[in-house]
Amino acid sequence: MHPRIEELQRRIAAQLERHGDEDEVIHLWCGYLAALLEWGLIGDDAYNAASALLPRVGGTVLIDMFSHARPATERGAARPRVLRIVG
Repeated sequence: MHPRIEELQRRIAAQLERHGDEDEVIHLWCGYLAALLEWGLIGDDAYNAASALLPRVGGTVLIDMFSHARPATERGAARPRVLRIVG
């Protein structure tokens, strides 16, 4: 049984209402939605609709995760000392 977009949106909205935009809530939901998308349990439309409820964080990391390419740090780029997440 695959999750329905309405259920995901309801759960995200309820958790954001209880916890606000705490980093942990946002990161957990971003990871959960990314996993559902990667394993084909939700489609692009459902992913985009559900993730639209969340502040934007970790976009570069998410793109890198799905690119199946070696991270820039492995290709010779300097590794950043601080990860700055911008919403």
